[in-house]
Amino acid sequence: MEEKTAAERIARHAHAEQVDLQGKPYVDHLERVAKAVEAMGGTPEMVEAAWLHDVMEDHGYSAAQLLGMGVSGAAVRLVEILTHDSAYSYRTYIDFVVADKEARRIKLADSMDNLARNEELAPDVAERYQKRYLGNIKAIYKAMIGA
Repeated sequence: MEEKTAAERIARHAHAEQVDLQGKPYVDHLERVAKAVEAMGGTPEMVEAAWLHDVMEDHGYSAAQLLGMGVSGAAVRLVEILTHDSAYSYRTYIDFVVADKEARRIKLADSMDNLARNEELAPDVAERYQKRYLGNIKAIYKAMIGA
């Protein structure tokens, strides 16, 4: 069995008690996103950031804490980009994320995983999230092709 990275250990600890909207362990989502990023040819730092993409926003970790816990500077930079600052609209946040080629690949994997499980949600919630995730994917696609 492959040894866990610092990023995976931190994510598993931080999200240990958290469940998703379907009541399933949230860490399963993080693992799927990390696997997807790796399958898309992501760098090790991108995979680290995939594991940690919600740890600042959901649990208040700082960049300094992550660096001090052994996470690479490149991964921390991506986690900072992927963290939605509530001072900005969601649309502005997505525009910021898609401007970075590595961050947008992580956000694509995140949005695709969320969308793939959307049918498990109540219809009204599913509709709202479907609009969000499809919007993310559309913005990422446009950035990728320069549209």
